[in-house]
Amino acid sequence: MDLERLATVIEALKARIERRRPALGENEIRTRMALVDPLLQALGWDTTDPAIVMPEYNVAGTGKRADYALIDAAEKPVAVIEAKKLGEELASHLPQMVNYANMAGIPYAALTDGNQWEMYDVFRLGALHDRRILNVSIIGGRSYTLALELLLLWRANMAEGPPVNAGTPVAVPDAEPMSPPSVPPSSAAAVTQEASDTAEQVGEWISLSSFNADDHDLPPAQIKYRDGTIRPITSWRDLLTETASWLWDKEYLKEKDLPVAYTGKTYICHTDSVHPTKRKFSVPKRIVRTPPIYCEAAFPSKDAGVKRLKALLEKCRQSIDAVFVLPHSS
Repeated sequence: MDLERLATVIEALKARIERRRPALGENEIRTRMALVDPLLQALGWDTTDPAIVMPEYNVAGTGKRADYALIDAAEKPVAVIEAKKLGEELASHLPQMVNYANMAGIPYAALTDGNQWEMYDVFRLGALHDRRILNVSIIGGRSYTLALELLLLWRANMAEGPPVNAGTPVAVPDAEPMSPPSVPPSSAAAVTQEASDTAEQVGEWISLSSFNADDHDLPPAQIKYRDGTIRPITSWRDLLTETASWLWDKEYLKEKDLPVAYTGKTYICHTDSVHPTKRKFSVPKRIVRTPPIYCEAAFPSKDAGVKRLKALLEKCRQSIDAVFVLPHSS
């Protein structure tokens, strides 16, 4: 576990809560996407893979659903999580949630509003407050201290057996600012900004499902994926090539999936820069060195490029509703 990275994610979530509190307090889905999913991802729980995190999990014997089930190495739910909109009172939901987990034989139950996180050992004897093993507030603690406490939810800690508490954390002086981890010099295609919410001289995030390229003269400044990864965009072509690179890095795009076709005559990406008709890619952009993978980065229009982007995501089983772009301010 990279504690530096986890602490950086927590810092970003603090800023997001402060800046977006009214909007996140209106809607549970916004809270889940903006606050809950990024933290689970940072703790090793891939919320896009139902073999690891099962959304809308049917809790056996209850007829009810939990927002998330965390799946252990034996492919069984080790914990269920109920998520509420930011600021919603959690206490009234607790007894029911723990009872559901108990009836289904699931050892841990958690509640969160994206800021407050509580987890309970379902089968421990005693009153509810005696069974609570995690109780943290994202905006109420130091990032490194929170990172250590949240290791209780680390996938490697939970998936193989009973989770172990990280113990008493080492205090970080108040005067010591937390600096993000350094990124070695590399090409723009490799630079990512995980779980960041910075947006200088840009507008508001727009879901890719509702983004219309023809409404914008400039390409978006950034693109943000489901796991919180943000990549910079400098051209319309970058939308496709950065996304293909991210899909490969996260193993949502694999060699066995290639070539990815757009039409019967056109490939989006392939191990050879040649379309099905034997016509060479007009602008081949190499996104992976080994094996070599090329994207066709030439489109008749910016809207056509965005359509190819959406097609690539959908072919890799990624919802375009969970991908956001950050346009430049008009």
